[in-house]
Amino acid sequence: MANDGKVSAEGNGSRVDEKPATEATLPVGAAMAVLKWVNDSPKWAKVIAAITGLVAVSSPFVSPIGGWIKIRTTPIPTLQAPLDVTGNYRPGGFMGDGAICATCVEINDAFQGKPRPGNSNGFCIRVTYTKSAGKGFAGVYWTSPDHNWGEQPGWKVVGASKVSFWAAGEKGGEIVEFKAGGIKSPEKPFSDTFEANLGKVRLENDWRRYEIDLKSCSLKDVIGAFAWSAAENWNASPLVFYLDDIRYE
Repeated sequence: MANDGKVSAEGNGSRVDEKPATEATLPVGAAMAVLKWVNDSPKWAKVIAAITGLVAVSSPFVSPIGGWIKIRTTPIPTLQAPLDVTGNYRPGGFMGDGAICATCVEINDAFQGKPRPGNSNGFCIRVTYTKSAGKGFAGVYWTSPDHNWGEQPGWKVVGASKVSFWAAGEKGGEIVEFKAGGIKSPEKPFSDTFEANLGKVRLENDWRRYEIDLKSCSLKDVIGAFAWSAAENWNASPLVFYLDDIRYE
């Protein structure tokens, strides 16, 4: 995120298949590359890797090099686009000031004070960045599972070429950056397999539809489906804006 100054049906989607992957608890950072290779490999390679892992951890040569490598298989469910992001992901990935201050960023995902034409239920998401806590920026990822920064896999998304969403500012003129994917850490066994940015957007007071292009992206593992961020010095405080109908299409 910038810091210059700082779901085959409509709806929530359905699981259509499962694919084995690997999750690792690693005491040694050097094993991360091996685990990523296993996670991206076909099934036959995973079997070989699992057998090899069992032999390795039984070997007397493991302890001297620093610890044990524990490998277990977990399912990676698949979502078929079009899908509603808010039906499968939760806005629990707080960043910046929101990660260190419980009152700095508020997400109301059942707000009824900013009705969008075409939305029959009248609900939308109200985002408020009230104040800085020293980081100089704030943001939120919609992740799966909630609060997942790479400890677990997300969803494999099939059939999507873009992320679409509606956004509006409280007054108009608010600057916010939007993106999809990008959760990645060398210390975590899983990561997003893509990152796509819309960049900075100057919001209007009226609702407007936006799109993030995913045509060249691999959606094999989507942990952070959508995110916003804003630097403290981009806007007057508090920053208030609205989101609705965040979808992979």
